[in-house]
Amino acid sequence: MSKDDGESSADINITVKFSGRSIPISIPKDSTIKQLKSHLQPLTDVLPRGQKLIFKGKLLVDAMTLKESEVMNGAKLMLMASQGLHQGGGPILKEAQTRPISRGKETEYKRPDARTEIVMEKDRLQRWKTTGVIALADCNLKAIPNEVWDCGSSARVLDVNNNSIQDLPNKISCLNSIQKLFLDGNGISDEAIRWEGLASLKYLTVLSFTRN
Repeated sequence: MSKDDGESSADINITVKFSGRSIPISIPKDSTIKQLKSHLQPLTDVLPRGQKLIFKGKLLVDAMTLKESEVMNGAKLMLMASQGLHQGGGPILKEAQTRPISRGKETEYKRPDARTEIVMEKDRLQRWKTTGVIALADCNLKAIPNEVWDCGSSARVLDVNNNSIQDLPNKISCLNSIQKLFLDGNGISDEAIRWEGLASLKYLTVLSFTRN
């Protein structure tokens, strides 16, 4: 075997975050995304066709290799799973649904501090519905306002970058046509993400989740 062959088949170590877990994976760097999903199947009880792998805010394509997708040694990927596409001992997402939710976070979400709550005008809500773009970056928010969920299937982009949001509620599933979700620069931990809500977003292609 040539030196080039040895280098091309070398394994890389990556981490896949799923439902509050960090799953270490060692896999050849020339493996396809589809092969990675097959590798993840017994570790997550999620069938490959129900897996969405996201890296640096981009949805990874089955036919591309890890190298082509710029997934290098030490990379961290996020896995979202579609409901109803599980196997084995039971769906991981069902377990996630039963995880206790902090009372403090629920209170903060329902009654955000009046000094930081955005006053939603009807014309702005109508503009969101018309354009499909909800722009709330740098608004000093502690939670995503309830008015956002009223946009429903009209929303295509939600940008809440650079706020102080602590969790991503299951109500995110109300935005069932969302394509791009920007959550950078908040305080959202893996445990505060309602994975079942995210997994239901079948049109989501960009999830940006840095600096949290």
